Amino acid sequence: MICGLSMIRIREMHCVTILKHSSIVLIAVTALADSATCAQDLEGILQRAESSISADSSISDDERATWKDIADSLLLLDSIDARGRVRMVIPDARERIVSGANGLRELLRKTGSLDEVQAYLEKRADASEDDARKLQSSGELSNAYAQKWRAAGLRSVLGLLEADGKPWAPTTAWSGLKTRRASENLPLVTWGAGSYLRTSSCNFVINSQAADRQTLEIAEACELTYAIWKQLFYGFWAGDGQAGADFEERSHEPYRVVLFRTRESYIKALRAMEPRIGISTGYYSPTHRTSFFYFDGAKSLSTLVHELTHQFFNEATGDVPAFDANKDPGFWVIEGVALYMESISSRSIGGAKLIDVGGWDAPRLQAGRYRRLHDEFWIPTDEFFQAGGERFRNTQELPAWYSQACGLTHSWLDESSESRDAFLGYLRGVYRGKGAEGESLLGDNDDSIRLRYDRYLLESFKRGEDARNGRPFFKQRDEAILSNCEIASEDLLAWDSRYRKSAWLDLAGTAIDDRLFLEAGETPWEVVRLGLESTKISDASMPLISKMSSLTELDLTNCNITDEGLKSLEGHPSLRTVWLAGTKITDDSLKILASIPKLERTSVEGASVSAEGWRQLLLKKPLLKRKP
Repeated sequence: MICGLSMIRIREMHCVTILKHSSIVLIAVTALADSATCAQDLEGILQRAESSISADSSISDDERATWKDIADSLLLLDSIDARGRVRMVIPDARERIVSGANGLRELLRKTGSLDEVQAYLEKRADASEDDARKLQSSGELSNAYAQKWRAAGLRSVLGLLEADGKPWAPTTAWSGLKTRRASENLPLVTWGAGSYLRTSSCNFVINSQAADRQTLEIAEACELTYAIWKQLFYGFWAGDGQAGADFEERSHEPYRVVLFRTRESYIKALRAMEPRIGISTGYYSPTHRTSFFYFDGAKSLSTLVHELTHQFFNEATGDVPAFDANKDPGFWVIEGVALYMESISSRSIGGAKLIDVGGWDAPRLQAGRYRRLHDEFWIPTDEFFQAGGERFRNTQELPAWYSQACGLTHSWLDESSESRDAFLGYLRGVYRGKGAEGESLLGDNDDSIRLRYDRYLLESFKRGEDARNGRPFFKQRDEAILSNCEIASEDLLAWDSRYRKSAWLDLAGTAIDDRLFLEAGETPWEVVRLGLESTKISDASMPLISKMSSLTELDLTNCNITDEGLKSLEGHPSLRTVWLAGTKITDDSLKILASIPKLERTSVEGASVSAEGWRQLLLKKPLLKRKP
């Protein structure tokens, strides 16, 4: 995707004060001092409810199936991970979700736990309100603001109201959205009157040629993204003000968004504005102060978040150009913070959304983890930090550069409040055209920054605060790159079993063994890309691995695999890549490889495979590639 910041000068940030303790992670200490005791109380409530569900024949199978997710979500509501991801609870104000709170209330009523859960949520919401007042009076406005959101979110789970019977004003920004057919021309993209829809919310104007429902979904996603951004980066939009009781935002022009129906119409309309538009999936233009997208289902949302992040930061900085995105140093951090925002993951719980941002298992971070932990890829900071957008875009290793930008951003924002403040100070300096001057905030030299980054990648997966398994389930986080990390089979088996359906799991160089598959029980692993290089996996695991019907890539390099074990892969319907270098296979296994209909790549270096055997395999599969 292209960020408009990479091609056009952006606006200078007015003097923005990043408040002391700007990281909302500190809430965990101040706001939830008694959360451990409360969590124990809630676990007791939920255990009693579970017993009621088991004994009550009036509860449907569908209700029983959703109970685990409901119980998990309720427990997570009162849990903020101060050592990794940031967790929020945000009211789900969408009109079509109004029934969520009512549905949850009804299920809790059937279990006999409604009164207890309601009292619990009211108690926690009141505590968050009290903490917000204390933090506000002590000047910790960022934390106070996040606590106000938390209180509103906790109340919305069961549709509870404030003392005055009204919801907190900022939480209603995306309720009651209305879409109408526009009666005026939109010259920017040459749309005529009546040919597009317009949706106006508290903070956005969305002009769209997509369908009504799609336009409404994008409008809601825009407001939700803005609510999350404001909690994470309070100082950038509020400055040193916003100390009023309700944190009223200063007046600003609505953020402008243009949504095309198709990719083709997006490219056609914007090619004159940006010649490279064809390689993008979304584009923010600082010149026009507008974000442009096309609707492509769920895949549109990460692009939306990325480009809106550029828009929010840029338009919070004022009107005076300062940063030359093509030439000024520090371009990586502009992209890095937008990639960080793509880590937003959500679970619905009644009338609220449980949101996690950041953390070691964030989707876009996994490629960075792989390139560093597996491939040992590193761009020296002298080169990386000094690169402007022009240098950044023209590198032949662009995906790797983006991955390092994403990884480094997580390594500061996922850590302590001091770490976050240093990063935000540097980010502010880059927007003001002074990126080179702020580099010292991040470290003294390349070695110290690289070693710190490596430590984060190798250790951050251990930092989950949940006593049960250390990795709360979010369906958006279905990849895990743990190459060379200190993790064993029992650790992975303790994860929520829903994570066993994974798009990408790389365990190269770890201590895992056959127990990972043999002890999986009733929930076997179903992985698309599976990396087992240099582990203790043997033939014993192969029958179970072969049952992964979606498996497309399997790395068994340097594993104790023989011809007998590889027989299990005969005729596998989806495998495209199998790495077998350093295994104990012989020419007999080449017959198995020949039987895999979609096989495109393999490697057998270091195995007992003859030149003639390989030649025979190529006769059967002439397009087979031996190396990546």
